[in-house]
Amino acid sequence: MKFVICDTEGFPLQYFESDLTPVPEAAHALSEEVWQDLINHSGCRKIVGGEVVVTDPPAAPGMPLLPLSPRQFAQGLALAGHITEEEAEEWVGPGTVPAALLDLVANLPGDEQFAARMLLRGATSFEHTHPLTAALAASYGWTPQQTDQFWRDCALL
Repeated sequence: MKFVICDTEGFPLQYFESDLTPVPEAAHALSEEVWQDLINHSGCRKIVGGEVVVTDPPAAPGMPLLPLSPRQFAQGLALAGHITEEEAEEWVGPGTVPAALLDLVANLPGDEQFAARMLLRGATSFEHTHPLTAALAASYGWTPQQTDQFWRDCALL
């Protein structure tokens, strides 16, 4: 018989076979069908209610979100539909900030607008922790998790 110990979200941490090793009390028995599903398929899987579920891998805790290049940031916004592909290209090329982002800047306090425009026009990197990131996320209605995921997705571009 096969057994597994999972983390609190259902991701397998360790497998056991009762005829080969002593099985800890915390281990849960697996049916042959669930065992085969776990070992014969690629991709990230976890166990929910005794069933194998295909899922995205969990984010590494405490993993820093690295700065994005202007190209990654612009391309990510375009892929998410917040600016057009043409606006992304113009932003990265000649430095023309998309109208949607200028609208965001116009909603900032007056004394912050110039610095925000300069950042958008001339930054060599975009920081996840910068206040403008929080303002952008708020304007799109993103949760902190959605903002983090946007950052991770852009980092792969």
